[in-house]
Amino acid sequence: MPFLKTLFQVSGIFFIIPLFICAQKAGGNAAGAERGKLRPPVLHATVNRVSGNGFIRRADNTKIKITAGIPVYKNDFIQTYKNSRVSIDLPGDISFEMIGESAVTASKIFNDQETATGIKMPYGEILVKVKKLQNTRLEIETPVILVGVRGTYFGVRSDDLKASVRVFEGAVTVHDSEKRSAAVLVPAGYSCEAKKGRGIGVLIPITGAPGSESSDLIPPVITILHPFSGRDTCSAAEYSIRLRVLDDNLDKIFINGFPVPADPGAVIEQKISLHPGNNKIIIQALDRNNNRSGAEINIEYIPPPPEAPAR
Repeated sequence: MPFLKTLFQVSGIFFIIPLFICAQKAGGNAAGAERGKLRPPVLHATVNRVSGNGFIRRADNTKIKITAGIPVYKNDFIQTYKNSRVSIDLPGDISFEMIGESAVTASKIFNDQETATGIKMPYGEILVKVKKLQNTRLEIETPVILVGVRGTYFGVRSDDLKASVRVFEGAVTVHDSEKRSAAVLVPAGYSCEAKKGRGIGVLIPITGAPGSESSDLIPPVITILHPFSGRDTCSAAEYSIRLRVLDDNLDKIFINGFPVPADPGAVIEQKISLHPGNNKIIIQALDRNNNRSGAEINIEYIPPPPEAPAR
């Protein structure tokens, strides 16, 4: 399914996104709840699609493997690993996708007492598709800037020292977290950058609208299926690797420099001839917008000892 490529790639970043609110009725139980009254709302998002590996740690510290269909509740911590991609659905046609080594916490959920909801993201990369928000707001906090929005299509990149915002649709308000400069309204078609200790810079026109080549900043995601850890030892001179590559605009895949069919999402199996010792296998993927990614597999080949000569 094509996915709008709004990029959030950050270190120490906080995302505030509305999560799903669902109320269930209580019919009366042994605990003495009054018949006909509502239970407290069940607030959650839902994991939609999983490629690769990760886990969810609940607020009670229970750790479970992340799989499609499971709910994500307030204060859940979500971790994804290298070469993974996890899509999570939110209400109102909102979804986000965690890519590679990323971590988020569902820290705050919109309800009658709160006017905004959010996800803390200490590091990683997220793709987000957002439509017009009703009765709540989307806020993003990085170590350098604060971004406020009620529905748009934009990208944020940040680390501990700088952050930038690119707006493709709608508009966002950017605040300097250190209050060294006034808030800046960034309209569609513009970007701005802020550096820690120096405030927010001037608006700069950007080229490319959502879906255009220049707005696609996301490299293909490579998932190693075998060997699962990316490393193995064998006693045979030939080894079969398996992998999958995801990208809406996938163009080329190379294994040790040789092209293989670029079929997005398909399992690729390739036999590799080995030499004694460590064998490094390099996988490279390229999309039509010149975004590149790579992965590495290491196979140690230990030949069996020679047979003793017959006497």
